[in-house]
Amino acid sequence: MICSGLMLTGTALSAVMYPLYCLVQVLVFLPLLFAPSLADRTPATAIAVTAACSMLAGATIAIVSIGDSMPFAVAFAGFLLAAAGPALFKPLLLLRMAHFPLNAIKFIVTGAFLARFFVMLLPMLLPASADVLVLLLGPLAAIFWILGSRSGSPRVAAPVCIAIAPRSLLPVAVAFAILTIGCTALSPLSVDPSFSYIGSGPFGGATGWIVTQSAAALIVVALLFAIPDLVYATAAKAMGTAAILAFVVFMGAGAIMVSWNVSLVALNLLMIIPLVAMVDFASYAAFRPARIIAGYLVAYEASVATGSLLGLAETTLSPLFGTVTVLGLALCCLVVIAVVWLATERNMDRFFWGQPLSLAHPADPDAADGTARHPAASPATPDVRATAEAIAAEHGLTARETDVLELLTRGRSSTFIAEELCLSPNTVRTHISRIYAKCDVHSKQELLTLAQNHES
Repeated sequence: MICSGLMLTGTALSAVMYPLYCLVQVLVFLPLLFAPSLADRTPATAIAVTAACSMLAGATIAIVSIGDSMPFAVAFAGFLLAAAGPALFKPLLLLRMAHFPLNAIKFIVTGAFLARFFVMLLPMLLPASADVLVLLLGPLAAIFWILGSRSGSPRVAAPVCIAIAPRSLLPVAVAFAILTIGCTALSPLSVDPSFSYIGSGPFGGATGWIVTQSAAALIVVALLFAIPDLVYATAAKAMGTAAILAFVVFMGAGAIMVSWNVSLVALNLLMIIPLVAMVDFASYAAFRPARIIAGYLVAYEASVATGSLLGLAETTLSPLFGTVTVLGLALCCLVVIAVVWLATERNMDRFFWGQPLSLAHPADPDAADGTARHPAASPATPDVRATAEAIAAEHGLTARETDVLELLTRGRSSTFIAEELCLSPNTVRTHISRIYAKCDVHSKQELLTLAQNHES
């Protein structure tokens, strides 16, 4: 980001630099989306070396351009190299993370978010440090990528396969795109497309940036670590609430600075929480993991680019009253629809869990349409109950905990279990936390793996 910003600042493309940055990444991710087997056939070391060379070349051009004029063609080439470098390695890194337990994924993603916060904050506090960052981060990233590419395999073998109907993906995908577009259109990304972190700007200087990123970090940590048995629908409500609040503050009170800060918090949530969810999803769904990761990356970067361009268009429109424009009002309505009608708990459960397959007949990841070739198991399969009772006998679960365990292994959500067993949501969460503790597991995926092992 810093490299690309240094090269196109002051050029004819400076107004649309950030959307271009996102679109370059989309072009890099698309081959993996349509040909996911590339992740298996392409040597990881080759990808890492290519990515490192691309970023280092862009960083070199950026360093040379500081304080010196450079032909536009050379600057644009450096911009493309700097943007494509991280994009080449990102899917590979996320695929490797899908090998880790869910708690490890949460810690890694949170740590990366905090590191990103520091890298973006330092040039604001010490402008001269931007040159040092560009000079040091490129070689360090290259070393890290090359070493990281030598561990593990980019192919994820799902221990438990879940049959997900493609049509169940659409509501959640559309809701995610609408929320990301809306939050980006209101954020400083659309008003200050160069996304320069040096000096003061629409963030309100370093103070505004610290406040927004710290708030986002606290919410991310609370959602990932403080809520037992986190249901992704809960995270969707949090992200949707922040998005609606940003629009209400912007159009109702005309508090542009506050709206920018709130929209940045929402945008960070839309980047971090779905990332954890998609890496988790890639470890068990009956789709090629590379297609899941690439699909998320394409959807996020394309939505951010679209939102940034819409935000630029909105600044040229005459307001209807106060700060309200036709485009802003339309985006606000779409955001409300996405939260109320699309990102519902039922749709989220269908997206992430669908119908569990018979554990004896896992899905075929090579199916042409990405779905399972084997029929789904009947919800009334008696083996599920027998497996739950076997686990309960081995780990000392109570009768009620056995009932909850049975429904969990069927892919049911906490809300469904509460309604089915006539319990309060808090009681269900307590049962789930005790089941996890007694069985020594930390996520629903690990619990399903335990059930698979018992049935085998």
